Amino acid sequence: MNKEEYIQKRKDIDDRYEKEMGELDRSYAESNSPVKIGDVIKDDYKMIRVTSTMVNRSYGRYLPSLKYFGIRLTAKGTPYKHEKDDNLVWQANIREINGHPYKYESK
Repeated sequence: MNKEEYIQKRKDIDDRYEKEMGELDRSYAESNSPVKIGDVIKDDYKMIRVTSTMVNRSYGRYLPSLKYFGIRLTAKGTPYKHEKDDNLVWQANIREINGHPYKYESK
């Protein structure tokens, strides 16, 4: 094996590792999330209707969780005018889901 072959094999292994870890993190985060697309969630600062999610990868001692994106809502539950669905709420910061109190516990 020469240097180039070694570097390529190392890259292939790294790529497989990253892909499999991403799949593992997404599977864990989704199976431990009480929120579904369309739910209304609230943190200390805003309320959103969830339109998409993204995995917050696990590093070190932290377990993977989800970040929720959605349209910001008024206190009455209606969307603000000209609102985009790029408002972010971290799973650990959720205080309510569909009007019910929620406390995040890292499992």
